[in-house]
Parts: sequence; structure tokens; C-alpha cells
Amino acid sequence: AKVGTSNVADAVSAVAAALDLGGWWQSPVEGLSFGGGVQNLGISGTFIKSRESLPLIASLGAGYTRALGGDLSGTVGVDGNYLAPEERVLGQAGLEIGWRGYSVLGGYRFGAKDAQITVGIGVRMRSIDFTYAFLPSRFLNDVHRIGLGYQFGSSSNQKSGR
Repeated sequence: AKVGTSNVADAVSAVAAALDLGGWWQSPVEGLSFGGGVQNLGISGTFIKSRESLPLIASLGAGYTRALGGDLSGTVGVDGNYLAPEERVLGQAGLEIGWRGYSVLGGYRFGAKDAQITVGIGVRMRSIDFTYAFLPSRFLNDVHRIGLGYQFGSSSNQKSGR
């Protein structure tokens, strides 16, 4: 869930509230998983006499995790995002290297005009997963993403540290 506000010259403001939903499925093929989600399901307040729609995004992706020896593991992933307001698809690919619950990650967004590169870190403590990612921007502000996840039940991914 998220809430955002926007102000223009301290004279006009609007508030938006949205929810992101997603799911994950571990395939019968060891290390192969699929996921999907929808971002920005919600409402936006009236801003300068008009109600703006939130940028609805639908995503589908796949990832493959493999043990690299010892406590080291690697994950490669690809996904596609459908940007509903723009009626276009952006692709992404990434790589994550994990060791004993710690990881570093990097990725690239294909077709994006800005913030194409992602770098970040992750930490898993029992069933809680924390990630931080940085997307440097050339035109707008840099983006900082913080993720917090909880894994229900047990999984073979916990053996590899991620």
C-alpha cells in the first residue's frame, strides 16, 4: 500500500492512494520460478480541476536460481511490464549473486528513456527479505527503491541464502 501527495506552489495539492498486488509460483523445474503483479490499483485526488489516473502497470516475469558452489548462488531474471497509460511494454533483465543471506544485484531496463540501470543489495533474515535498489537518472530525480518481503512456509530458496 502507498500514499502520495503532490503540491504546486503551495496553492494546489492532491493525494493518491494505491495498492500493489503480486504472486509467485515455483515451477516443478528446480530453480525456475514465475511471478506477476499489478501496481497502482487505487485512486487519485482531484488536481487543478481534473482527476488524474494512476499509472497502472501489469508485470510478468521468470527467474532461474542455481547454486554456484558452497553458499554462493546466482539468479537471472527477465520480465515484461505493460504500462497501461502509455499502451507499451518495457522489458527488463537482471542478475543477483547471493551468499549466506546477503546479495548484490544489477539490472537493465530495455526501451526506457531514463533510469535504465539498477544496482542494489539484499539481506534475508529467516523469512524476512529486505532490498534496496538505486536507479540513477539522467533527466529526472534518481530513484531509490526499498523492498520488504515475508516468505510464508519453507522453500528451497532459503537453502541458497536468498
